[in-house]
Amino acid sequence: MMKKLKEHKKEIAIFLIVFVVALIMCSAFLRPHYTHDTYRIIYDGYEYYSYDKFLKESRPFTAILTLLADKINLSIEGYMIISLILALVFLSMSVVLIYKIFRKEYESNSKWTDILIIIISYLTVYNYLAIEYIYFLECCILAFGVLLSILAAKIVIDDEKYKYIKAFIIIVIAAFCYQGSIAIFPMIVFTYELLFQKNSVKKNFAHLVKTTVIYGIAMLLTILFAEIIMGGSRIRMDAAQISSTNIIYWLKELIVNSLGVILPYINIAIIILTCLFIMTFKKTDIKEKILYTLKYLLVILASIVICIAPIVVGSGLELTSRMCIAYGSTIGISLFVALLITNKNQKNYQVVIISIMTIIIFILNFAVYVVLTYQHLEVNKIDKENCEKIKELIEEYEQETGMNITKIAGIHRANGSKYYKGFIHAGDITENALSSWAARETIAYYVGRHLKYAPITSEQYQEFFAGKEWQEFSLEQAVIEGDVLYFCGN
Repeated sequence: MMKKLKEHKKEIAIFLIVFVVALIMCSAFLRPHYTHDTYRIIYDGYEYYSYDKFLKESRPFTAILTLLADKINLSIEGYMIISLILALVFLSMSVVLIYKIFRKEYESNSKWTDILIIIISYLTVYNYLAIEYIYFLECCILAFGVLLSILAAKIVIDDEKYKYIKAFIIIVIAAFCYQGSIAIFPMIVFTYELLFQKNSVKKNFAHLVKTTVIYGIAMLLTILFAEIIMGGSRIRMDAAQISSTNIIYWLKELIVNSLGVILPYINIAIIILTCLFIMTFKKTDIKEKILYTLKYLLVILASIVICIAPIVVGSGLELTSRMCIAYGSTIGISLFVALLITNKNQKNYQVVIISIMTIIIFILNFAVYVVLTYQHLEVNKIDKENCEKIKELIEEYEQETGMNITKIAGIHRANGSKYYKGFIHAGDITENALSSWAARETIAYYVGRHLKYAPITSEQYQEFFAGKEWQEFSLEQAVIEGDVLYFCGN
């Protein structure tokens, strides 16, 4: 045991450092925090939600974990903290695996190069679009899927015996953790094979096809599981849902706006800078530089295709950051490429440039996690305060009428504001729950009642809410009639 620990003491040290840094970065979520899905889980209960949602969405491991939490009477708050810690463990282990994959490709043995590779590995895993992998109640399973995906990539890259069979089995398991997790698998393999190895076009093509087939079959199996075994879910392929306008919209949101998580054009700027770095490669002629640039851009294109695929096949889903870790990982991949060029050129000024770039990006990425996680807590706080106002309205009504409110009907406007004033428009993590599909469950939780669902007719909507607009939360959004609370999310 001690011998093995000594053999892997460097990896253990890297893991511990990465884990501590990640824990500090995500420390806001060591407090209770509630996603829209969490409010629904509280409303439905662990058991019902596991069968009705997790299993139907091809996530059996999440279902098993949540059923276990139910059996041991684990509180929601206890579940979320344990899940976060485990997620950080799995993601930090993923950083170590990526470090091990790429470290051997750099000729420099300097400690500073070592540090840069660790930081870049960190940015590849804890990229800005991976923030939701520490956000949800079941985040440990999502993160475990990432770890398995990178392990599969390492098996392929290390050229182990039966590598593709092993990788396929692991990727299938990872896909049933969470489909979005396996997007990191082709990204790591493509990056290594195209940008770190001098293979023939034929060999490159063979590797890419095999990796793509593994990824594609794993995704297909989750769809078949949902459709055939579970009888259908929101996971689907529907030609009627395919729209060129929708595809163009989401391409812009992803490539240019980075789904609102970071400032527009930042990722594009890093891609352009990396292309400029490639053009400085001293040991190659112009044709080789152009070919290498095209290979790099092919990796970037692959990340975009992976992310946009659900829109292209007509899934009916909107893109979320957890679905797009492939594109988020391109910042780390770009830095790996720039560092490789710098390492081979052996120019001190380039070392300074790549060092400054890496440190600045790391600090900004760290700040994104800190800001968004704390903003989420603030959104929770405002949601709670607004629900307490609704609770007071209910109590006043009950005192005046002697009638108990036992039902809730909810509706939200598709073109309404999803965010409170002053918050970053970064998707689920900063959207307020009262303007979402989870408004009923959120209100039920904070008023402390299991309010039954009730319908709202078009006539009632016209009577209660038509023609009214709210820039901020207003009690006009809540109307009581009989024993039903009607709520209109803005």
